[in-house]
Amino acid sequence: MARQGLRPHAPRGEVRPDPRLLAPTLSATLTCAGLGTKEFIDRRVILEANRPLAHSGQSAARIADHLGFPSPSHCSTFYHRGTEQTPITFRDTVHGHSRR
Repeated sequence: MARQGLRPHAPRGEVRPDPRLLAPTLSATLTCAGLGTKEFIDRRVILEANRPLAHSGQSAARIADHLGFPSPSHCSTFYHRGTEQTPITFRDTVHGHSRR
């Protein structure tokens, strides 16, 4: 018997919440945050990019691949559109380096 809210066909170790159960929670979260769904997801992707940029030595290309972008340039364009800086500029700022 599957646990309530989880899909029974999820691979071992992977949790796949039922979207019907998440919809009310997501809707309330978006309403409170004053964001649309796309902006909410975009901000989350940027947050997920910021973590390894700030705390690991992974290349921007590897991070882009991990996040599911088709190419590093797509990731860089997306990141720049959302933050007005490149991923590498963000990393350098966090680490106190400056590029000219």
